[in-house]
Amino acid sequence: MLPCSDTPAIAVPEAPVTFASIRETVLTPSCSFSACHDSLSPVAGLDLETAPYTSLLSRRVTSARVDMPLVTPGDPSRSWLYRLLSQCEPVDDAGNTVASMPRNSPSLLDPAVVAKVRAWIEAGARDD
Repeated sequence: MLPCSDTPAIAVPEAPVTFASIRETVLTPSCSFSACHDSLSPVAGLDLETAPYTSLLSRRVTSARVDMPLVTPGDPSRSWLYRLLSQCEPVDDAGNTVASMPRNSPSLLDPAVVAKVRAWIEAGARDD
């Protein structure tokens, strides 16, 4: 198995950069399935199956000690979701390493897909 590598800042986002596309290419296949962030037993109360946009933009982080929301429109560096997707070993405010997402995956998502999330957040994280 290859070692994990953080998503490069120069990664080119996969098109289109829309929430609908992120739901289709990231949330549904990687997050909202049994034992993770589905509607039946959402980990950390985060339901990414039935109300993904509302969940991402309104929920505070409860699974780590961080003083930032999951998504800060316009600022990926202040968006915990982006850190979890783009870093192999994200660190919380207390200096603790937490699991990257998708959890238990041997690698991060494709850099173009993670860059799509970054670009969506930079563009204001609209529900389109």
